[in-house]
Amino acid sequence: MTAVFDSAAEKLERSFVALNHIAAAIIAFRKVKLAVNIIYG
Repeated sequence: MTAVFDSAAEKLERSFVALNHIAAAIIAFRKVKLAVNIIYG
C-alpha cells in the first residue's frame, strides 16, 4: 500500500514541477514579448 502511495505522490510531484516549469516559461516568454514591443514598437 505504501509503495503505491509513494509512486502516486511521486507522479503528482513530478507533474506539479512540470506545471511550474511551464508556467515559468510562459511568464518569461511574455516578458520577452513585452520587451520586444517596447524596444521595437
